[in-house]
Amino acid sequence: LTAILKQESIDIQESLIELAAGSVASYRQIQEEHVHLKALESQLKEIARGDAAAALQLGNELAQQREKFKENITYLHLLARKEMLQTQELHWANFLHELGEFEYYLTKRNFAPLYLLQNLFVRLAERSQDQFIVEQNSSLSDLIPA
Repeated sequence: LTAILKQESIDIQESLIELAAGSVASYRQIQEEHVHLKALESQLKEIARGDAAAALQLGNELAQQREKFKENITYLHLLARKEMLQTQELHWANFLHELGEFEYYLTKRNFAPLYLLQNLFVRLAERSQDQFIVEQNSSLSDLIPA
């Protein structure tokens, strides 16, 4: 990705390269929305620490932004992936899995975006024991055989 960006004479920010996951289009989009992404990342981390009120608020905000709905889902995916890789905590993997099913429930089952988003974020805030195959505070590395 760095080589491609250099060829196209695009300003390179190392902190954004990992987040872009190897995509030039994602990198450009992230670069344009950097301030929004930082705020979204901060909100996600707050929710992951157990703030259910922030979960409901973020779900409400994103559900109202219909014109940027697809971009926001992409941002959530990229940010959650980054957190999962950095922390290796299972609740981020679970969040990513549920986010992957999100589009099906929205388009095929016609669930309301507000309901889906708030439910998604509340589950991230709860981190309840029954969501995990192993102990809640385990990491992904605990699942890999030595």
